[in-house]
Amino acid sequence: MNGGDIVIDNYLKRNDVNNLIQEIKKNPKYFDKENIDEDMHYGKIGNELSLYILYDALLKFKIIIDNNDMLDEYIVQLDKLYKKIDSYNQIMVGVNKLICHMTIKLLNIRGIDNKDNKKSLIEYIYNKYIANGYYVHGFSTIYENSIKENGFISEVYTNYYQQFNDLKKIFNKYGLNELLEKDFSINKTYFTDDIVMGCYYSAMAPGYFTNILFNRLFNNKNRESYLSLDYDKSISHLKKFMINKSFSKDDMEYVIYVIKNEWDLLCRVNKKISLLLVKRSLIDDQKSTIDEYLNDSSDVYEIADRILSSKNGSIDFDGTIDNDNIIVVSFDNFYNVAVDNINKLSIDDTQLSYVEKREKVNKEFMDVYGNVYIFLIFGSLLISLGVIITIIMVIRGI
Repeated sequence: MNGGDIVIDNYLKRNDVNNLIQEIKKNPKYFDKENIDEDMHYGKIGNELSLYILYDALLKFKIIIDNNDMLDEYIVQLDKLYKKIDSYNQIMVGVNKLICHMTIKLLNIRGIDNKDNKKSLIEYIYNKYIANGYYVHGFSTIYENSIKENGFISEVYTNYYQQFNDLKKIFNKYGLNELLEKDFSINKTYFTDDIVMGCYYSAMAPGYFTNILFNRLFNNKNRESYLSLDYDKSISHLKKFMINKSFSKDDMEYVIYVIKNEWDLLCRVNKKISLLLVKRSLIDDQKSTIDEYLNDSSDVYEIADRILSSKNGSIDFDGTIDNDNIIVVSFDNFYNVAVDNINKLSIDDTQLSYVEKREKVNKEFMDVYGNVYIFLIFGSLLISLGVIITIIMVIRGI
């Protein structure tokens, strides 16, 4: 793999890792946990958070420990964490402390209270994870091959940016600027030091697209429909919202047309959790220094937890990184949905002209809402008929 020595594929082929992944996906004991981190971004992640935490644990082990002989014990201990702890937050703390414990064994440190031993341990974890560590960018799986072959150019993808600029004008016309706030003229990408959030960003990418489908203006929180690739449920709230806001027929049809175009583009491949890992030194200068950890009198496990916890969730980047300096990591999604099974997605529809596709969108719109209008019209006719009969009866003195 390009960019370094972070090859996670061998881990994912192991039976014990796969068994743990399947338990996390299917067994409520593993994924039905308390999420008390409402003040952080984790609060908007559903059951899939349990799987993202496992991916975080596997990457941290690879980056810091990278010892196959110790992986058996690590997976056993991770399994125990999921079984015994009922809080996502505490599981993450447990992962970080487990990494510290495994590092102590790796370095064969005896007597962790010894000042020199403590210093050696902190330096090792800091250098591996921060000084020589990685920032993460979660992206849509459709771009994996392009990034592997051509490197990473900030915000340069096969996309429908021009069409989304048209949508901005439509939304702004109705005073709905919050539906699409992204400035497509700025080639800015965001990295994070939080692997869990990197997984979330990949699952919900691209952010400007999912913000339209799951916007606070109409309170659509059913993000599971996007993760399970249910197009009808994902777009249903937006359709109803546009009706309530009296969008013109042409505007509504064009919005749905652009949404369907983007959906089909993203679903040309099986969607996974796709992460781009880049050395921190290539993105920005390190803001934290090792001194603040070396001078800390806290328990070494607490210090390790602080080193491994997120400190910068959003790092701006506008530039190019060649493929020799990048690592692309791919994990299974929480919802196993193959493209071929998604209601026979008509991928070839992206080749249709706007007129042809507009007819399809119009039919889809009428299929969903046509009956409502028919009943409204029928009801109006009955009311009108009643008024006419009443007038006739009054005139005739009945």
